[in-house]
Amino acid sequence: MRIVDRPDPETVLVSWSDPLSGHSAEETWRKGTAKRSGKCLLNGIHIRKGDPVYRRSTRNRIAHTSGMLAACSIEELLCNHLRPRFA
Repeated sequence: MRIVDRPDPETVLVSWSDPLSGHSAEETWRKGTAKRSGKCLLNGIHIRKGDPVYRRSTRNRIAHTSGMLAACSIEELLCNHLRPRFA
């Protein structure tokens, strides 16, 4: 998984691939509030209900439909100009 672009302050474009299925996609994720507790798909940190998160846009949900990215993780990556790639 890697961050490709940030078209505006509330949106990130994420590219991901699944080596098991050979599937890859680019998806739009929008900033919002966690509706339930969970884990960040980027780094596994705990997300509590009410925390700021990025969720897949409802128009392009392919997999991990309940997955979230912790907003603090995204902001930190963008501030440090990192482009991580996770398997």
